[in-house]
Parts: sequence; C-alpha cells; structure tokens
Amino acid sequence: MLPETNIPNAALIADRIRTAVEACVVTYRDNPVGVTVSIGCAEYHASEGEQSHLLDRADAKMYEAKESGRNAVRW
Repeated sequence: MLPETNIPNAALIADRIRTAVEACVVTYRDNPVGVTVSIGCAEYHASEGEQSHLLDRADAKMYEAKESGRNAVRW
C-alpha cells in the first residue's frame, strides 16, 4: 500500500521491487535459483466504496503480468 502515491509512481516503485528481487540469488541445495515476482498495481477511487474492489483490480493485474510471461508489473 502506497498512500498518497499515484498509479504511475506506484508502478515505478513496484518495478524497482521487481528488479531488486530479480537481482537476488537464492541457494537451494547448493544450487542458485532465480527468483522473480509479478506485481499488479491499482489505484483506489473513493467512488468505488469498498476497498475490496481495489484488491480485485490489483489481483487481476497481477495475473495479467503472470500470463504475459511473468517477472513484470502491470497497472
């Protein structure tokens, strides 16, 4: 959650997180394993009422990122 952050700036921060995770090397049983994340961003609109709509939209964007090849940010 990034209060007071518009969607383009939230996506920029999410992409920085994605890049940082991608740069990490995890070792499993003495073997390096690449780790990536797919992140969905959505902006809350007061007119929506319930915040669950925000989470639904962010979740849909995350799945869009996964379906497009993973290791991505969608907004």
